[in-house]
This record gives sequence, structure tokens and C-alpha cells, in this order.
Amino acid sequence: IFSFFSFFTTIPIVWYGLVVTGGAAIVYAYWRRRDGQRGVRAEWFWAVWVIGVPILLYVLEPMLGFFTPRRYGWWYVFGVALFLGVSLRYLPRAGYWAAGVILIGVMFVPFRLNNYSYIVTPLGENLRWLRDHWQGGDRLLIDPALDCSYPEEWDYYRRVYFPTGLGVVDEAAGVRRVWYAASLNEASQAVTEALTQGRMPGRFVGPPGCFFRLYEGPPDTSGVLFENGMRFHGAEIMDGDKPMETPTAYHEGESLRVRMWWSVDAPVPLDYSVGVYLNGAEPLAQSDSAPQVIYPAEAAVETSRWTPGQMYVEERVMQIPYPYGRSNVTLSMAVYWYGDQKRFGAPGVVEDNLLVLMTLPVVAW
Repeated sequence: IFSFFSFFTTIPIVWYGLVVTGGAAIVYAYWRRRDGQRGVRAEWFWAVWVIGVPILLYVLEPMLGFFTPRRYGWWYVFGVALFLGVSLRYLPRAGYWAAGVILIGVMFVPFRLNNYSYIVTPLGENLRWLRDHWQGGDRLLIDPALDCSYPEEWDYYRRVYFPTGLGVVDEAAGVRRVWYAASLNEASQAVTEALTQGRMPGRFVGPPGCFFRLYEGPPDTSGVLFENGMRFHGAEIMDGDKPMETPTAYHEGESLRVRMWWSVDAPVPLDYSVGVYLNGAEPLAQSDSAPQVIYPAEAAVETSRWTPGQMYVEERVMQIPYPYGRSNVTLSMAVYWYGDQKRFGAPGVVEDNLLVLMTLPVVAW
């Protein structure tokens, strides 16, 4: 009763007080026989309404479905209003004034005439957020036990936030960027562990019962094997937390955050270095060091400690010089051992054992 009543009222404690006061007034008036009779009167009917309707709807919930969600029982408050009207009239003159002041005060408390808070659900908030982080080629994997997985909500929010369609898959195989929607329980944990094999967990949103998270794989699943045993799985320039999608141009003075993916087929004997180079007609910028690993968390930068079967992700920041004119520049990479500075070969390398990653159009502002 309390839960049902509170759903339809703002500052419920005030309305509880009015209902209790009205109930006490009619009981006192009936005891005093103010109307000279003990017959069934309207105030008793509406008193039964206030208490009995929630109970009745609860009992009939399997057949009617009006109790959960409660919004279908909006007509209950009509009887509550009539009960207050017929019961508060039994108050003495001072009670009239007190009840009137309270009701006038309530009129100035902002509230929704209809409680539509149910529209703002975790699923709706998640899909609105996902719209801003979705990228072409992304797919959504939905756990069957997802707590917020109501068909009518999916239908509504998909049309609102993804009118051209939402790519839902039954499995993540062959998908580079997959968003997994699940409740954080033991069953979903097993799927999560499978998704992290060869993928990096990324951005996430939502409460435990409606949790969305990105699992991102490398640009090249097969990769390029260098002579030293390191396998390179591709590079990408990041736009915030997403890979850049074919930009029109880069600009002089702009910083480029380059993400590179690595693995090893077997343990490698030495701690190797990676050089990343930005070249135009002349060298523009370079970064030489051990891999700057960002994933897994707290992973070793020493390649001799890398584990086969684990994907390693590193990031470097390269700066386009300023000023710089209109030109195409190349982003390339090399692997070497710092002890002798000799670069290792790999399929696709060019002169000086450089592996060209991409060509970038640069323009002046």
C-alpha cells in the first residue's frame, strides 16, 4: 500500500498525514453520530478504496498487470482525492484552515502531473550514451540474462537512438569492436573472459544489472611477424577513445596519438625497442623506446617478459611540426635491439627495414 501510494505522490509524508487525519475525522464523527445514522456512507466507500485498491491490484497482478508497473493504476489517485474531500469536511474550523494552508502550500511544490520517470531507464541511458561512442562496424552482443532486456524498451530506444539499425550479433567471432551488454554475474563473467582473449576491454557504462562494455580487437588479427619473434597487429590513430575514421586531413602542430598492437608467438630472448617515425621530405618526428604498454594493466615493457597468447597494446604521441605546409607524410615503424641498433626484417618492410603504417595528408591552418 505504501509503495503504491508513494508512486503517485510528491512529498508522500504530507499526503499520508492528510489521509490519516481524514480517516481519524470520519471515525470520530461516526463515533459521535454527528449525522445521526450509522449507514454506509461515501466516506467509508472511499476509505476502503484507499486501502483496498492496492491490495486488489496486487492480488490480480498475474491477470491484469496493473500493479507492476504501477503506472497502469493511475486512476487510484482519483479515489484518494475524493476520500480527502469527503473526510476532511468533518474537521473543526481550525482543521479547515490547517488543511487549506497545507493544500495551498502543496500547490507550489513542483512535481509532474504524471510520473513518467519510468521512461528514464538504464537501458535508455546506455543506448543514448552508446550512440555517441558507436563506430562504423561495431556490433552489440546481448547476454540472454540481461536484467534490463525488455523487448518493448529495445524497440523504443533503438528507433530513437539508432534509427538506421543496431547491429546485434549472436557471437563475437570475426567482429573487431564488440559491445557486450550483460548483468555482472557468474554467467556473464565466463563470456567476458572469452571476449578478452585477443581483445582489449574499453569504455563502459551502466549499473551492474545493465552493463555495457567495449571489447576491441587489433586491426590485423594475423599480424606481421618480425625476425625477432614479435608479431605486429597493426596501428591506428586515435580520436579520443575511438580509432580515427578516415579524416579529411591533419593539421600542422597537431598531436597524433598512435596505438599499436603486439603479441609474441613464443617467448623472445631480449628486450627489444620500437621506433616510430613521422617523415615528409625530411624527418619530422620520432619516438624510440621500449614498447609503451597501456594494456594489460601493469604489463611489463620488457619484451623478454611477454607471454604468448596475450595481446599487448602501446601508445605513442607524435607531433606534426609547426609551421608546416601542405604535404603528405608517412608514419612508419621499425623493431630493433638497442644493443646493436640493427633493425629486424618482416614481410612488407621497405628500405632500412621500415614498415610503413600509413600516409597522412597534412595541411596548414
